[in-house]
Amino acid sequence: MRNDEAGSAFFGGMRNLAALRKDKLDGRPTDRALARRADVAPTTIGHWLRGQRFPQRVDELLVVVNALREEAAMRGLLDQREVASLLAERRWRDAHAAEAAQRAQSTRDDVNRARAHNILAANAAKERFAALPDKPRPVALWSPKQLGVHPAVMGVPGRTPGDFVLPAYIERPHDAKTRRHLALLAEKEITGLVVIRGQSCTGKTRTAYEAVNRVFPEWGLVFPKDADSLLAVLAADAFERDTILWLNEAQSFFYGKYGKVAASALRRRLEDPGSALVIATIWPEYHRELTATPTPGQEDPYHHARELFAQEFRIDVPASFTDEALEGVRARAPEDASLSEALKTASGRVTQVLAAAPNLVDHYEHPSGASGPYGKAVITAAMDARRLGVSGPLSLKFLEAAAPAYMAPQERASADPTTWFTSALEYARTEIKGVAAALQDVPSDRGMGAQLGVVRLADYLDHYGRTIRKHCVPPLRFWSAARETLESAEELMALAESARERLRNRVAADLYSRASEFGNTDALRWLAFLRERAEDDESRDRLTLAAAEAGNLYALRDLARWCERRGNHAEAIRFAGEAAAAGYPTALWEVAKMRQREGDLAEAERLFWLAAEAGSPDAVTDLIRVKRELGDRDDIDDLISVLLETRDDDSLFQLGLECREAGDLEEAERFFSLAAEMGDAYSLVEIGRLRKRAGLREEAEELFKQANESVGSYALRELALLEEENGNLEEAEGLYFEALEDGDTEAVWYVVRMYERSGDAARAEMLAKESADQGNYFAISQLAQNLRSAGSGERADALLQYTIEKLGEPSVVLVDALMDAGLSAEAQAYARRAADEGNSYLLIEFARKKGSEGRWPEVLKFGLELDGNVSDPW
Repeated sequence: MRNDEAGSAFFGGMRNLAALRKDKLDGRPTDRALARRADVAPTTIGHWLRGQRFPQRVDELLVVVNALREEAAMRGLLDQREVASLLAERRWRDAHAAEAAQRAQSTRDDVNRARAHNILAANAAKERFAALPDKPRPVALWSPKQLGVHPAVMGVPGRTPGDFVLPAYIERPHDAKTRRHLALLAEKEITGLVVIRGQSCTGKTRTAYEAVNRVFPEWGLVFPKDADSLLAVLAADAFERDTILWLNEAQSFFYGKYGKVAASALRRRLEDPGSALVIATIWPEYHRELTATPTPGQEDPYHHARELFAQEFRIDVPASFTDEALEGVRARAPEDASLSEALKTASGRVTQVLAAAPNLVDHYEHPSGASGPYGKAVITAAMDARRLGVSGPLSLKFLEAAAPAYMAPQERASADPTTWFTSALEYARTEIKGVAAALQDVPSDRGMGAQLGVVRLADYLDHYGRTIRKHCVPPLRFWSAARETLESAEELMALAESARERLRNRVAADLYSRASEFGNTDALRWLAFLRERAEDDESRDRLTLAAAEAGNLYALRDLARWCERRGNHAEAIRFAGEAAAAGYPTALWEVAKMRQREGDLAEAERLFWLAAEAGSPDAVTDLIRVKRELGDRDDIDDLISVLLETRDDDSLFQLGLECREAGDLEEAERFFSLAAEMGDAYSLVEIGRLRKRAGLREEAEELFKQANESVGSYALRELALLEEENGNLEEAEGLYFEALEDGDTEAVWYVVRMYERSGDAARAEMLAKESADQGNYFAISQLAQNLRSAGSGERADALLQYTIEKLGEPSVVLVDALMDAGLSAEAQAYARRAADEGNSYLLIEFARKKGSEGRWPEVLKFGLELDGNVSDPW
């Protein structure tokens, strides 16, 4: 791994994928499963997801991303914006292109560093301290209300609505974790950043308040209200030893005019010695946005925020109370009216109840009064805008234009054109129990007051909307309102992506076109992509050329690809050469791969050499492949030496697999051995397979056991297979399930197959159904397909019916099994549902399998209309 990769945004994103798989997907799919889909080595997958190696081919990367997206969809996680954003195909296409270019260029210094330094050094510390709008004072002198703790719902009748209610605090496991870390910082006398992250109304600020009062009651605390005040605090050295810097709703400090400078200045302060604490609360959506990979080709506004948060000790506050914590609530409820009120709901979301979230939902779902239906329409438009990509404040102009899309004809007809929107806003801004409103003002970037002409959707309703409306595709008027009123290319691009992910290509093209009018050249490339799908080569080339002429580096790569596909090799080389000269050698490598697939090995070799000289790391491996195809041994040993020098065990492993498939076992073992010498345990497994193939089973078993210490399930499956072949089914089952515990979700299938082969059909079906009950549908779908192939259609149908009843989210394995069973209507229903949720992969694959049948070719070309019908040509 290169020295600069550890901090790369792209590699941080890859590690986020690994964290998502570990934390939310139970380690599924495994490295081995992903490797089979991407047609690469399992060790390659591991290196990618650990941020240790860059995937040179974007299509292989997208296979991994789509596989993780399918698993997330199956678990119902795509309604979480941070998960959907992390798994968005456009994000990874663009991030991959950006990283490829950046790897050939030197890192630029931050343009605002000098400015931050000048701000901090502008005046004498004493004068700046005197002018501070927010001065430090002892922790004990700060009230919870002053520090941003939400007031709770009032459980005592007759209390004044303006009274601040603070219920008894119920500790949960994250509280102890927070206090332990704060105590450790104090013991080591160092400055630390503690980020308390959680969804809306989960108790983030209360967690921070209780922790600092317990651990640092004698320290000082300074609470800047905006980025300008934060910079002033840092410039005046008011954040000194034994002081807490309180950043409630931390995102407000790092967006806007001074956000970049504030993050940069705070990064420097964390480098200073001495005991001090920065404690920040933040919602996961904003945390993800501030730490996410920037959009390629555009400014990176959150670089310093991303680097700042890289130093965090994060506490995640759960949305719900555990059974144990609820017992604590019940114990305190008789003496605490607010807790008693919260227990009236049948949910563990105590903090949300305390903040009146259910009443907020009721206010939305059951509108009252003459303005209620109009208010609900405005709130619904805000919900859809947020879940489909508008991340910033919501324009009132947009909401006014979009809201009629959610009204019944009679409601529109009876509305007063001059007053309906004002009344609707009044309803949407009504505070529920004096705590929260559906639509809220957006604080000014600096100073006091609210931003004009914009609002924000209440956090809880944002999450609620993503859940209840995840299957909904907004009507045309919503999209038209976005095109006519939004003036942010970023927001237009986000909405266009959401439309494209739902296969609403006509709408996506309209929004991309509008974004291009604001100068976004990536919009031109996406328009070209849609025209490519529509087989409109002339428009595709025109749009791609326009993007290239506007300075979009990746458009040159696209032009090279299009020219090569048309057979215009000279033009392909010209465009690829321009891209390489600008720092993007992958374009040359891609053209070389296309020549290799066409059988023009001599030209492919020439281009691979050029790509290697321009800095493409994969070109070396492909040169070895071409040399082997040509039967030319010259330079192969030198090229292998390059792989050894760069410790590229992935490529050696892959070359070994290719040699084994070609029957060259001696050369395969050579490559595997070289990779194993670097510590690649996967290669040990492959050497073991070669030994087993040669009849040396005991030697193979020893190699599998040796590899098991490092790669787990990859070797366990081979050990299990040895036991199965020896007739030791119980021992084999134990090893297969050990592989399952190690993250190999396909291991259950091998157990099921083993018992089916041995004649124990009842046990095979029982295990397959148990796996489906736990959300793993691979084994039962594979068993159904095998049974159908063997002529046992009735058993296969029964298993599929069982799966349909259990399945909550669309699954590619189920769609495939349904189609194999001739249940096309059921498969189509699942695939269409997935497309409406933003995962069009299943429907595209379904259409491809349908071939020329019906209007499916038009689906691939033009997508769907908003109502789900096949789109006419556009």
